[in-house]
Amino acid sequence: MNVVVKEAAKEAVSPSLHSRCVLITGAHRAIGGALANAYADPSTHLVLHGRQQEKLEALATTCRQKGAQVTLSTINLTDDHALKSWLAEVCAQQVPNILIANAGKNTHPQGPDILEPWADVQALLDINLKTPIAMVQHLVPAMQTRGSGQLVLISSLAAWHGLPTTPSYSASKAGSLWRRAARATRASRYRRHCGHARLCYLTDVRGHARPQTLGVAARARGQGH
Repeated sequence: MNVVVKEAAKEAVSPSLHSRCVLITGAHRAIGGALANAYADPSTHLVLHGRQQEKLEALATTCRQKGAQVTLSTINLTDDHALKSWLAEVCAQQVPNILIANAGKNTHPQGPDILEPWADVQALLDINLKTPIAMVQHLVPAMQTRGSGQLVLISSLAAWHGLPTTPSYSASKAGSLWRRAARATRASRYRRHCGHARLCYLTDVRGHARPQTLGVAARARGQGH
């Protein structure tokens, strides 16, 4: 299991002493990076995942300068054994208060009247759809035991208006993962978030959706309890 952990010497404090733990996948990209920066403060342990080590390290440096403790990982999220082991390792230190499943990818047909390569479709569905569901499956029991937790699953306007140039991506974002998360958490009065950079649907335990148009950073500050 390829896990990279980097911590500044001055941050030798146990993560359990921090008031909240925020786990963000796809942290090296625009949305993930903006959210990490928004949550970074002395009371937060950030667990940041990404596949581009240099960008992760740069982001970690910025977040540490704001006082946050930062743990980095580059595991293969589509390897369920590696994912389960990593999440168990994270929970052993501190169960995440907030999961932001932001990792994803896109693919396109290679030309008119040409289907997307099946291998590309499978890889896309693995990271966009199966991985967030797997993370919910692995983390919800620990959140239920503690009695609190938030799941943030990133979608897209393409979920509501499928794009012919990105059919598999559109399908993955319109997938059933948000319903799965809602069913998994509703009984325990968890909040579910589904959205993208500008549009966020907040659904309460009764399943009533309220669309909000908020920037990523503002949303993080307003809901990062």
